[in-house]
Amino acid sequence: MKDESMKRTFLLLCIGSLAALRRRRGLVCAAILVAAFLGLQSQTVRADSAVAWGINPNGQLGDGTTTDHDTPMPVSGMDSGVTAVAAAGHFHSLAVKNGGAYAWGFNSTGQLGDGTTTTRLTPVPVSGLASGVTAVAGGGFVGNPEYAQSLAVQNGAAFAWGHNTFGQLGDGTTTTRLTPVPVSGMGSGVTAIAAGTFHTLAVQNGKLWAWGSNDSGELGIGVFPTGLPSNSSWRYPTPVAVIGMDSGVTAVAAGRYFSLAVKEGGVYSWGRNDSGQLGDGSFVLKTNTPQLVAGLESGATAVAAFDDISLAVAGGHAYYWGSDTRTPVPVDPANLSNIVAVAAGYEIAYALSSDGRLWSWRDQNGGLPTPQELLPPPGQKFTSIAAGVGSAVATVVAIPEPSTLLLLCIGSLAVLWWRRVGGLA
Repeated sequence: MKDESMKRTFLLLCIGSLAALRRRRGLVCAAILVAAFLGLQSQTVRADSAVAWGINPNGQLGDGTTTDHDTPMPVSGMDSGVTAVAAAGHFHSLAVKNGGAYAWGFNSTGQLGDGTTTTRLTPVPVSGLASGVTAVAGGGFVGNPEYAQSLAVQNGAAFAWGHNTFGQLGDGTTTTRLTPVPVSGMGSGVTAIAAGTFHTLAVQNGKLWAWGSNDSGELGIGVFPTGLPSNSSWRYPTPVAVIGMDSGVTAVAAGRYFSLAVKEGGVYSWGRNDSGQLGDGSFVLKTNTPQLVAGLESGATAVAAFDDISLAVAGGHAYYWGSDTRTPVPVDPANLSNIVAVAAGYEIAYALSSDGRLWSWRDQNGGLPTPQELLPPPGQKFTSIAAGVGSAVATVVAIPEPSTLLLLCIGSLAVLWWRRVGGLA
């Protein structure tokens, strides 16, 4: 493929050069038409496709096998039109392709949303979400793949399916669902979603809502549960308003019993803090209302969370905390710049730059991150990233080749300039 591209480039430059040498309008026009035809015939325009890598015991990489892969491999059937991905919970993945939601991997509690509990090694359509989907998310308990749920936004409305013991589906029940159900009160205006271990977050018209487990105050409603886990104070099966988050919320993330949000450029955190995941520098076990994270009071655009890891993007740089790092630290600021997205997985984190480069680093346990660049498939660049337990899924896009007419013009202008300075008699 590379040799063919080089031959095509050389041919186009030659055509442009010959046209300029002859100085004949007819030949120039003919050359342009021929070059354009050759270019259109040989160039392929690709939309975003999905790739995945990591462990694969339940087909969460979506390639039709249970074989692990250390490098990004194509997800079956996801070769174009992919606009969003999620590496959800323990062993399942999600994607949006041409406006429809798809899922694959482990399916013990209906987290794939296809009406069954059958594990799928390749993507299957999510029931009832064939069009209008703009976002997907998934969560679950790291210690047990039986507990997993999924979430999607369709035409501004939120839908959920899968495990529901703590009301994390938000439909007013604690009944597990094998197909998507509407989230109560979330019928329009939803712009961002996040799924944690047993709780869920959504932004509706700039206001933040939460539902599901409130084990450590992760719902941000100013109370902690009392009594046994069977007590109603532990679970909220319909959305409740997060304190102080009535407007200006643009991004959210949910981890293991804690939450993050971006409000008017500032990062806020609440919930469990046993590993420093709230970023407040303290050893306070938990908090039940949002607090502004010191050092990230402005300029933030994105957050990510998984297990006890927290991430944020601010001022084009990635920040990391949690896993015994108790305040945000910039991730290799000398080399990682123009960061636009971050993703957290189990004991791993990722940062994506605006030019399509992707870095990852392992859980630091209190040490400084040491990111390594992850290479995409040849001729492509990364456009989004999501991570789960031992696996990741991303979108990639082909790097465009120089356009046909641009190459033609370069050849023509080069020869004309040569003539002008006396290169040719």
